[in-house]
Amino acid sequence: MKNQLSSLKALALITFLLSATSTLFSQTYILNEDFSSASGTTPPAGWYNGVVVGEDFDLWHFDNPGDRVINYPMIGTFAMFDSDSISIEGGEENVILVTPSFDASISSEILLSFDHYYTGANGAIGSVKVYDGDVWHTAKTFTDTTPNSEKEIIDISAYAGGEPNAQISFTWEGDSVGFWAIDNISIYTPLPTDAGITKLDNP
Repeated sequence: MKNQLSSLKALALITFLLSATSTLFSQTYILNEDFSSASGTTPPAGWYNGVVVGEDFDLWHFDNPGDRVINYPMIGTFAMFDSDSISIEGGEENVILVTPSFDASISSEILLSFDHYYTGANGAIGSVKVYDGDVWHTAKTFTDTTPNSEKEIIDISAYAGGEPNAQISFTWEGDSVGFWAIDNISIYTPLPTDAGITKLDNP
């Protein structure tokens, strides 16, 4: 009986430790966006959709204005700048879609992931930029057509890590050719390399 109680106590301790380890070593999501609350050219609350260079109607859309066939997991509503469909031929475009400010001070390691489909031509550039609370930095650019669709993961730790007032901008610069569709944006802390307790052979 005494041995059974000891074993039960040990089992309870192991269960607690494994649960605590799972909690300590889990991803923490700072921002998630699937654009389900967006419509037309109106982004989700807190987001900014604006023209730097171009016509007033050169905006990111959330209604797939060119009826593009976009593959899973980009379903329902997603963000798209469709230069082919909405812009004047030969018209220069510089259009930004910006996240709300987010607090990344919980970790020095921050990742950005999203699904996207990019098609560029005529020198078009898609850029992911990160605001570090003071300056915008270019984290990645796209010029070549991607698969339809593709998961992208970018380490933005150098710019957003530990920053309480960070932002992300998706910028299209082009000339009335190509499009960029984006969905399922997540900003999060990565899993640590230390997995903690994984196995105890005996109590």
